[in-house]
Amino acid sequence: MTGRFKYSFLLLLIAVTIFSACNPTKKLKEGEYLVDKNIIKGSTKGLDGEELYSILKQKPNRKILGLFRFHLAAYNLPNNEKIEAKIKKKKEKTDRKNTKRIAKGKLPKERNLVFGEWLMTVVGEPPVILDSALIYKSTKQLGLYLERKGFFDGNVQDSVVVNAEKKKAEVYYLLEPKTPYTIKDTLHVITDPRLYYVIGRSYKDALLKPGENFDIDVLDAERDRITRWLRDRGYIFFNKNYIRYDADSALSSHQVNVTMEVKNMSKVPKENPDTLLEEFHIPYKIHHVEFHTNFDAKTKEDAITDTLHFNDHTFYYTDKLQYSPRLLIQSIFLRKGKFYKLKYVERSYRRLSALGIFQSINIDFQISKEDPEMLDCIIYLTPTKEKFFMAESKGTNTGSNLGVSANLTYSNKNTFGGAELLTLTIAGGFEAQNLLTEDQSAESSETILEDINILKSLNTIEFGPSLSVRIPKLFLSPFKMESISRSAMPMSTISTGLNFQQRPDYTRRISNISLGYEWIETKTKVHRFSPIDFSLIKINKSQSFEDQLNEINDQFLINSYQDHLTIASKYSFTSNSQTLMKIKHRKFFVYYRGGVELAGNLLRFAHKTFNAPLAESGSYEVFNVPFAQFIKLDNDVRIYRPFPNGSQLVGRAATGIGIALKNLTVLPFEKSYFTGGANGLRAWKARSIGPGSYLDPKNTFDKIGDLMLETNLEYRFDLVDPIKGAFFMDAGNIWLLNSDSLRPGGEFDFNRFYNEIAIGAGVGLRLDLTFFIIRFDFALQVKDPSLAKGERWVWEPKTEYNNTIDTYNSEFTPDPLIGPYKPRFNFNLGIGYPF
Repeated sequence: MTGRFKYSFLLLLIAVTIFSACNPTKKLKEGEYLVDKNIIKGSTKGLDGEELYSILKQKPNRKILGLFRFHLAAYNLPNNEKIEAKIKKKKEKTDRKNTKRIAKGKLPKERNLVFGEWLMTVVGEPPVILDSALIYKSTKQLGLYLERKGFFDGNVQDSVVVNAEKKKAEVYYLLEPKTPYTIKDTLHVITDPRLYYVIGRSYKDALLKPGENFDIDVLDAERDRITRWLRDRGYIFFNKNYIRYDADSALSSHQVNVTMEVKNMSKVPKENPDTLLEEFHIPYKIHHVEFHTNFDAKTKEDAITDTLHFNDHTFYYTDKLQYSPRLLIQSIFLRKGKFYKLKYVERSYRRLSALGIFQSINIDFQISKEDPEMLDCIIYLTPTKEKFFMAESKGTNTGSNLGVSANLTYSNKNTFGGAELLTLTIAGGFEAQNLLTEDQSAESSETILEDINILKSLNTIEFGPSLSVRIPKLFLSPFKMESISRSAMPMSTISTGLNFQQRPDYTRRISNISLGYEWIETKTKVHRFSPIDFSLIKINKSQSFEDQLNEINDQFLINSYQDHLTIASKYSFTSNSQTLMKIKHRKFFVYYRGGVELAGNLLRFAHKTFNAPLAESGSYEVFNVPFAQFIKLDNDVRIYRPFPNGSQLVGRAATGIGIALKNLTVLPFEKSYFTGGANGLRAWKARSIGPGSYLDPKNTFDKIGDLMLETNLEYRFDLVDPIKGAFFMDAGNIWLLNSDSLRPGGEFDFNRFYNEIAIGAGVGLRLDLTFFIIRFDFALQVKDPSLAKGERWVWEPKTEYNNTIDTYNSEFTPDPLIGPYKPRFNFNLGIGYPF
């Protein structure tokens, strides 16, 4: 084999491109034209371009990357006459079967779609045919939009340019907004003196400001803002319909005076139903709070057998109160005698939901029978199942290493009555991993199918139990509970585990225990702090692996594969604006995660302070095991740009640096950086590239470094439910902080690192099954920094050929399919999106 199977994928992409670009108008009738483009011209300054195009009533067929009308091509591909014949035949066959089913008393079955019918109706999209009525409606809608934005004198004209030969049409909309009307002054009419004062306190945040363009959307947003402001100050029954505007545009110079009136409540008296009385709005306080902890959300029934009064709260339950009263009280923000606040209701929902012990939560308010200006707060809680066992088996993909694993998990969501989540897991699995010292010289001639056959050699066994307890408060913390707001939803997690891993190169035993805290600063910001993260790693190397390490005499690798102890502290901060995706007109969403990890510094200081003896290795030891000492800094930022057609452009940049300090002069292997694999540079296998421009003559899978730079760009789009597609490009590499004679070119150098950026590009398919995503990525190595300068790019000629590194020389026989150049590919199978 010469890798020809891999090239067939390129041919498939070319075929798809040709298929997508085939005649899109072949099924149009005489006089019909395909809408090829909508073009909005004229002055659109200050207007939202995407919003303008979204108004149009007739949009062209979808394109992938703005280039290929794949769905239209799928619709046009089948032959209508043949499809009708197949449908008729299929229907007759189905009718015969259903006649027999009915005779046996069974229900008839629906006819299955024939392939061409499925291609047209499920995958395909019928051509968008030019419709003058829809053009007229679009023009009217654009005119109304201009009026909403204050361009009362604006005008919109449409025109159509037809290409009769290609049967395509371009529709032009010419916008003439002219001079916009601006707000000269604002006036507020509020007859309720208390409401006038409360609203007046919010004017600093007012959205209506003199000098700004008159905009109906801004007026609506101001109504929403005032309504929210009042609901956060006791006015539970206030809604935006009480606010009305009057705009006086009978002024010169295109100016408008805006009057905002806040109406009082209307009430029909019982004694005189024909009369309508006005009343001032009432700010309500909380009179009483009660919990119903066994409410059935389906039947709306509430079986109550017992009642408990605790700290001005009442608890209604059946048989036994399952939850700590103090926990439930701490999880809500509504207090007796305090004003109703909408934000407190929302926080209470989030806090109760975060406990994970309720299937349904409903917070209801009723006017108190004892005081008509106060509210009774009634919280209905439907418990979820607390204890459960789960057996799970799955395929794994760790850095492109495939395997199978199984877990047996026991969980208790309310272990001690305080919503403590206890999870006990026993996990085991087999994985096919490349040997760290294995020569991969023959790999270049393998096909994708041969790569996947690695499943036949599951050479790694992993087994171990783990136990974790998540507690909804700060536990064993130096901080007082009161120092972190209850709205921050503080959580503590204590976890411990044992792990045994046996692979051909070595046997590894890992023991760990950690204590971590998590709290929420805002809807988008989360903090995580782990003051203690203890792990002990014991490694028994095989003789062949030991001999290999001694033969290459690589102190970097030798130190990476030795017994070591790590006692670290970690902190990470996450900001994720995707939680705000429902905000109107938001075009970008940003995810950021930054973290720092410190290990061994206090231990070494203590050993040095008390004059502890050094081991023969020159390191201090604990339990005769050297402990790691390092500092690590990580940053990961991602920008998501959704488009109206459902596609999405995602960019990512990640950096990391680990500095090994004096006690252990290299980073532990598990703390070092690597790239490649399903979630890194997808054109390379995991740990097969770097550091820097280093060229490994044996092509082993042990590439680790102290510094990592990586960027990714991915365009995601829908194909046919549940299949999605993607085009992507990855770039990055790892480097050493110090030069290593055994890894020439591996150290980071500001003067050349940019020339050592590896680049890969490819295509992917994602099977979106809602609860998880199966991902297939196929990538090409566009630039390989391990090759000589002038040969790194995919299109540059290669002057050498070496069986172990897949480069080229004059003895290399060109492939007749693609000429003298042989690109290198990598296939990845992943679970979930790469980022």
